[in-house]
Amino acid sequence: MNGLDTARVRWLLDPAAKAHGLAELSTRWPALISDARWLDSLREFITSEAYQVVTLQTGDGQVQALGLVTVGEQPFAESALLLVEAWWVGDESPAAACAWAAAVMTKAAAMDVEGVAWPSDAPATAALRDAGSLAGHPVLDEPLPLRYAVPGLFTAFGAAPTTTALITPRCTYLCNRNRLGALAGVANDDAEAFYRGEGRVAVPPWWQCGDLHELAAHFRARGFPTRAARAFDGGVQAQLLQQGYVNQGTASMSRSFEVAAHYASNGGRQRGLVFRIDAAALRARGPVFDAWLTLLAHSEAMMGRDEVQTFATIVRALGPLDAGRCLAHWDAVARTLACQRGGMLREGGEFSSGDYLEPAVAGRLRTAGVDAAAAQRLLRALERHAMRSATPFAMARTIEVLANGKTRDVALRHGYKVAFGLALPALRAALDGQHGDHRQPGWDLTAFGYMAKTCRDQEVFSSGPIPGHAIVDAVVVNADGSPA
Repeated sequence: MNGLDTARVRWLLDPAAKAHGLAELSTRWPALISDARWLDSLREFITSEAYQVVTLQTGDGQVQALGLVTVGEQPFAESALLLVEAWWVGDESPAAACAWAAAVMTKAAAMDVEGVAWPSDAPATAALRDAGSLAGHPVLDEPLPLRYAVPGLFTAFGAAPTTTALITPRCTYLCNRNRLGALAGVANDDAEAFYRGEGRVAVPPWWQCGDLHELAAHFRARGFPTRAARAFDGGVQAQLLQQGYVNQGTASMSRSFEVAAHYASNGGRQRGLVFRIDAAALRARGPVFDAWLTLLAHSEAMMGRDEVQTFATIVRALGPLDAGRCLAHWDAVARTLACQRGGMLREGGEFSSGDYLEPAVAGRLRTAGVDAAAAQRLLRALERHAMRSATPFAMARTIEVLANGKTRDVALRHGYKVAFGLALPALRAALDGQHGDHRQPGWDLTAFGYMAKTCRDQEVFSSGPIPGHAIVDAVVVNADGSPA
């Protein structure tokens, strides 16, 4: 048998060809035959142009994947989705699943619809989620609001026949990146100086110094190189990869002396150096991208500026790893409540912080001086987002009231989570390749873990190497981070 390198996709449009394809799909997925909805719907599937059969075959005619695809309305986005109503993949092959899905996504992109959706428990969807993205289109797993044009037909997205009412099943969702908008980074134009910590006297073959004074002289003469030779565009995905130790063409710094001192002292284990870098001299060589400002610009669907600042306080109180996982838990609670309540805003009643905060966590926050009202605003923001759209981030919308009293529909910026999904396979590989000493606090495999690290580190990224002449001075710090 030829491999998938010779595979080809066919869209069966002729009723006779569709009938043959549906019969083969029924044979390969016997559960369909026992479903009365499927049997009652076959005539409609064969004759309707809204339903098409898609096959993936190798060069010698062997079927690798086979599925039934239709179009569903995407409320709120005033668009549509391609829905995979039945799907078979030979031996649930990851390669075949991804190849078939990529072909259908090509069609979705050409139609300029929002993407392609499968029920989350459909065969081989785990392969899509593990891939993270296909041809640059991110794979998400979340509730989707759907509406069918024709009632009474078979659907894999629920146990009942199709209905013209809104449904919100949990889906594996291949999101059309062409409808997402830019994922550009935001430059920092405010700081007078940036800081970078270093306490390793010798890192062969890159440098070999006798003491901290020699180390300071070494970098002031040579500057700080980038981790990779490639250009750095400063976009969200590139920033995430740099934070996850997937080498990029940038040198990272912090807006905070204290953060740089933490790294210089290796978390309080040694003396080290904090280098002060002139911001203006560095910007002369290209923009300096700010992780905090980039997060704010691309996470409106999750939280706004005030909520991110509250989260920063929580990071300091709980530590970045616990804070990232805590926020991920709160987000899951909000999404669960949204599904239970149909994705609608709660009418009346008091907001319950107890739905989110375990007593032990609430106590730690109080002890650390986290303002209870601010924490509740953060939790309300998460719940409000989940309630107003049990919908993918690609479809999130809000209504903006203009000064003249008119309103307009505004797409919420959601690039941070989407970019994280695109970067996740590389981040996972980098984490697996590091030994325990390099698994930094906050280095987690969730978008919220990286949000936690961003809040803690106040990180900025150069457009290339940091030249020696941009280094103003180097301060020796003790293990506790204080100047020596």
